[in-house]
Amino acid sequence: MCRSLYGIDVMITDEFEPKILEVTFSPDCKRACRFNPEFFNDVFDCLFLDGKKNVQKLWFAFELI
Repeated sequence: MCRSLYGIDVMITDEFEPKILEVTFSPDCKRACRFNPEFFNDVFDCLFLDGKKNVQKLWFAFELI
């Protein structure tokens, strides 16, 4: 069992269609940590511990970004 963290840059067109610009391995998470200081704890809890109970918390963290 292995896991990894990817960053996906998405652009929204004038017709509100998402276009993927870039996918990166090991993304810079400074912005996410600024908005949610528990970002890495939430991500690693979801990936490696009993993440089922923390999925809602993790999605909330992504919505803040």
